[in-house]
Amino acid sequence: MHFETHQGTAVTMLSYGVLSALSFEGATKRNKPKLEIGSLVYCRVSNSYRDAESELSCLSLTYKKGWMTGQAVFGELEGGHMIETSIGYARSLLLPENVVVNCLGRHLAYEIAVGCNGRIWIKSDSVAKTILIANAIRNAEFLDPSRTESMIEQLIKHLQG
Repeated sequence: MHFETHQGTAVTMLSYGVLSALSFEGATKRNKPKLEIGSLVYCRVSNSYRDAESELSCLSLTYKKGWMTGQAVFGELEGGHMIETSIGYARSLLLPENVVVNCLGRHLAYEIAVGCNGRIWIKSDSVAKTILIANAIRNAEFLDPSRTESMIEQLIKHLQG
């Protein structure tokens, strides 16, 4: 029995993992995602080994929407832009009270996928807005909350002309 697998980056660029084509919610031998080399995939590490490649998965333990619906938690991230930050800062972006994510959300519609490896994928309806969001996230890492809100307000005013 042969299963197609995809190679993917796990925790760091020096650590690789294997992502099976059947590791997507609802995937079958006939109906599975077709990932190209270089595709950006939001996934989780299902098993990690010291001397072998980690196993990656796009199966959610709690959310069961299929990859074909476009509503799955994990899967290929199409379009958008990826930035890298520190791991601690990336984890802070996942908190419900995060100032930068909430302030940006009050002004702009955007999608964000935050990895626990410090990688952040951002997508909005225009390149200019995506760049603004990426810059705001990068700059806010070293600002206190009041300065973060002020910076975002200035960026939004500049974007609106």
